Amino acid sequence: MVRFSWRPRAQLRLPSLAIYFFALLIVGRVIYDIAGIGLLSPFSGNLPHVHLQAAHHNLTATSHSDCSTGVLYRNACVSRFPVSSARRVEAVVAGIIFNMSVYSTGGEIEDIVSNNIAQHRVWEKTETEEMMGLFPCIQGAHCEEGGYFINRRGTLLDVGANIGWYSLVAAHIGHNVISFEPFSKNVDLLCSSQRDLKEDFKNNWKLFQMGLDYRKRQCQLFQVKGINFGDTHSVCDEKTRESFLINKYEPLGWMNTTTLDDALLAGVFDSYSGIDVMKIDVEGFEPSVFAGANRFFESKYAPRYIFIEFNVLPGEAGDYSKSTLIHLRNH
Repeated sequence: MVRFSWRPRAQLRLPSLAIYFFALLIVGRVIYDIAGIGLLSPFSGNLPHVHLQAAHHNLTATSHSDCSTGVLYRNACVSRFPVSSARRVEAVVAGIIFNMSVYSTGGEIEDIVSNNIAQHRVWEKTETEEMMGLFPCIQGAHCEEGGYFINRRGTLLDVGANIGWYSLVAAHIGHNVISFEPFSKNVDLLCSSQRDLKEDFKNNWKLFQMGLDYRKRQCQLFQVKGINFGDTHSVCDEKTRESFLINKYEPLGWMNTTTLDDALLAGVFDSYSGIDVMKIDVEGFEPSVFAGANRFFESKYAPRYIFIEFNVLPGEAGDYSKSTLIHLRNH
């Protein structure tokens, strides 16, 4: 695992933006130092305007029109019934104990995240606690020792929430949470878990059942349900679809996508002063998400920190991570 921090020069539009990359570029079992940037070393020199083209998706980053595309942003948990087949387990991390719903596995269905939480009461403990330590300390509170996590408050943007580990930890601490997750069965679990939140915290969490992209469209979801049921991959073109089918991925259905720029224009972030941490884990679809977020990253909601995982998928170009870094560097 390779970690990066980027602090742009003061004259840039986003002087407060700092990016923590928990970048896992998987090429077999090799961990690769992406873009040739040293560990925790800042970019140097001026940052000229860069026109990004995400080659493996054939996308070009462009600005959107001044009006929203008409996407309805509604809470995905409204009128949703509890999932009877879910397992309810206890989790412990960052000084808190809470209950959450995970997949009941066995037979044809396995889920790595669910199994780990059920067996060990935690998922990605080190990364979770580091992320929770990035939120601002409550003014006048002590954020050392016992109060290191629970005395912080901020806003998390969780893109690709999966079954909700990071969203739930943040919500139970008391942070504001905005989650995007397109897979309906994951959303079922998220909504079941949301019911265990304290009443004071339930209104702090917005959950949208949709994917983020560089434009509004429909894409197909794929998975390998016998290995990791909740881990889905977005496919929006026929060539990539053929690659997934050859590699034994199973089609799940379709998702609607929107963009962070459209969410910005639609007022999704209006009730927040800013975004402290953005976590994005969308299984190779990251360039599409960033290509649809130019206005967002130049607004006051540009996140102070970004947690991102890179995965190289079948048929993708080797410069996937570099193109993503170039796009973020442009802001």
